[in-house]
Amino acid sequence: MYHSIPLDSDKGEIRLLRVLPGEFFSKIKCELFKVSLDDKPDYKALSYVWGDSADRENIVVNGHDVAVTVNLGQSLRRLRSHSAGQPLTLWADAVCINQENLDELGAQVSIMGRIYSSCSGVCIWLGPCGSENVTQCLDFNLPPSATSPGDTTPSLSTQFSEYAESHSDDIVSGLARCAHALVRFAFGAHLREVEPFAAGSESSYHPMLDAMKNLASSPWFGRAWIVQEARLAPSATVYIGNVALAGKVLWHAYKNRKKLAATCPDCRGGPETAPFLDAMNGFIGDLVRLALKDPDGTEMSQVSVPGLFLLQFSLLHRHQECCRDVDRIYAYVGIVENLSGVKSLKPDYHLTAPQLYLRVCADAVVSGRTLTFLAWNTAKNRYSELPSWVVDWTNTVSTEELTHMFISKCWAAATELEFRVRIDNDKILVTKGLEIDRVSDIGSVWRNENQSILDPTLWAQWHQVAGLHDNPDRLYPSGGTYRDAWWKALCFDSTNAEYKRSNYEMRAFELVSTILPHSYINFDSNLSQECQDLGFALSVESLDNLFKFTTREIWGTLPHMLNNCRLFATQKGRLGFSRDALQVGDPIFLLPNCPAPLILRQTGDTFVGGGEFEGESLNGHPLHVLISDAYIYGIMDGEAVQAMGSSLSKIVCVK
Repeated sequence: MYHSIPLDSDKGEIRLLRVLPGEFFSKIKCELFKVSLDDKPDYKALSYVWGDSADRENIVVNGHDVAVTVNLGQSLRRLRSHSAGQPLTLWADAVCINQENLDELGAQVSIMGRIYSSCSGVCIWLGPCGSENVTQCLDFNLPPSATSPGDTTPSLSTQFSEYAESHSDDIVSGLARCAHALVRFAFGAHLREVEPFAAGSESSYHPMLDAMKNLASSPWFGRAWIVQEARLAPSATVYIGNVALAGKVLWHAYKNRKKLAATCPDCRGGPETAPFLDAMNGFIGDLVRLALKDPDGTEMSQVSVPGLFLLQFSLLHRHQECCRDVDRIYAYVGIVENLSGVKSLKPDYHLTAPQLYLRVCADAVVSGRTLTFLAWNTAKNRYSELPSWVVDWTNTVSTEELTHMFISKCWAAATELEFRVRIDNDKILVTKGLEIDRVSDIGSVWRNENQSILDPTLWAQWHQVAGLHDNPDRLYPSGGTYRDAWWKALCFDSTNAEYKRSNYEMRAFELVSTILPHSYINFDSNLSQECQDLGFALSVESLDNLFKFTTREIWGTLPHMLNNCRLFATQKGRLGFSRDALQVGDPIFLLPNCPAPLILRQTGDTFVGGGEFEGESLNGHPLHVLISDAYIYGIMDGEAVQAMGSSLSKIVCVK
């Protein structure tokens, strides 16, 4: 079938699928044909989950039976029913690309950003959601235009009422009611004006809750490809079973709910509404965060280094799943090129995942002239054979690591070092850096999943490592006292990549970090006298305010900062945090254009046959492996480089 419709991707040629009209349960019949994007064809693009490759059904394409996954078949059947008896022209990757031809696959993926940005709209299929046998369609496709809460069009309300009352299945009727609630929120309705929270509608709560949880758990949200598919298209329609919702409606529902929750106490809900609101906010929040762009705003600004941006963008989304590990990068080529305006990487499906990961990191080093990504967790998962400095995209990033990535943007530990780096033997990173210190003492690791952040034993042990048991007011190497260094290191001296903590925030951290090791303190008792005994002459009112802040901010921040980290001290008396793999004696290096110090460890091997670097022979230089990045209080703004001088830098080889 594909041989008779060859493609020239360099000319913008793609195949489109024309879905022919038919009864709901009849076999799907389609026509596959070729067009050029240069001719501006009219079509919609499909965004969906392939589903179980073993679970298939046949559709007819150009007179031939073609096996597709059941989920794709269900999406085509539902979209056909929404097209009101008219042919529907679609682009669906599983059929429009010959998946067995790796050259064609790579060429088509390389223009996928253009495919989605050139379509008239993207159809997001979240799954049947219990409505496989429901033939009637319910379209909430009208963009919000109301000027007052509850001012929906009569036809919309009538259509919803007739449908919801005529279906007894809880999931199906709950699905319709959820869609109607989202439309009402998009029009600005308050919580108590919307089912199931309006008076007399309490009986619909559980069907709606089940349906909303069903939506929020759709496997579509876990796909890597969705980020570019929906963001690049000019508009989006979300298909949930037999219900269609305009992306613009969902965006306004999200925006209005967020605004009302901040300004209207009644709209924040309470314990009785929390399960539904949590599921709903998760559903529309994930849609907005991952896929939907602001219909009234703009997308991210252009970037100047597309190779580096591709690495950063794909790392931020590496928790998203895909069938091929190379697609953890290829899935973002289109959107990165769209945002940068520059070709960054041509997908090549003949490459293995380790080969691709090495190429992307090497491109960031050579073209982007940066080692920033070394501070973003290079721990390995499936591909242990990768060099230690190369990112393994299958090591999916956690919320804590995302927080760490954003915070590292405000660090500049090695900006004064001249960028002199090369990649030798296709895998060894050769540069000149400063060995600034060595690890001398290590505290226990804190693991968020099985240990409370309030564990006094952990904090007492960390206090011991920090030397706070022995004159905490003695001078810290970079100035101030060890007491100051302790609580500033605890919060990494910042809340996020944009600004430093306020004095009030710092005072709260100082108070909490001092109190926690003292297990005798009862947080429910009168804290004023007990805190005064620890050197905090604060009024009860001030303590109350600080602990209100503490509850809201500190206990929300520390787990994201310190999960799987341990406190360590250095031979020069510095305090820092790193991941749990470090050992006493590990050297600490600063490498050029890397925002954080790095823990390196000698392998016992030396460089062989490498010629010269910066006029010095590489032969005999020890080889290191990257263990982890680190935060060390007092050197994150370049203080160590300024104190030692870059002239003391030496060749560092990382394998």
